[in-house]
Amino acid sequence: MFSLNNSTPQVEDYTPAFFSDFTILKNKFFIIMIYNNILVFNIETGKKIKNFEIIFENTYRILDMDIKKWDCKENDEFILIVNNNVILFKLIEENSSKII
Repeated sequence: MFSLNNSTPQVEDYTPAFFSDFTILKNKFFIIMIYNNILVFNIETGKKIKNFEIIFENTYRILDMDIKKWDCKENDEFILIVNNNVILFKLIEENSSKII
């Protein structure tokens, strides 16, 4: 579904690729975090349909981040855990190909 070219550059501040845990919502959407980007894929087609970049003040990359499924009736929420802070996200599907 997704390829990441993470060849080692010749610099001292190289950071290896960071993949979070993943979650699946509505048996249709695969959600994973790579570095500070939340990527949403359609499982049926394998295509990336949304990319959210998480930006933190005064920080280039925070590696202590993870996503987990949130237990809700509609199966459309997940949480982002950042340095022991929890942020709840809700996946809103406007139509079969567009989410917000």
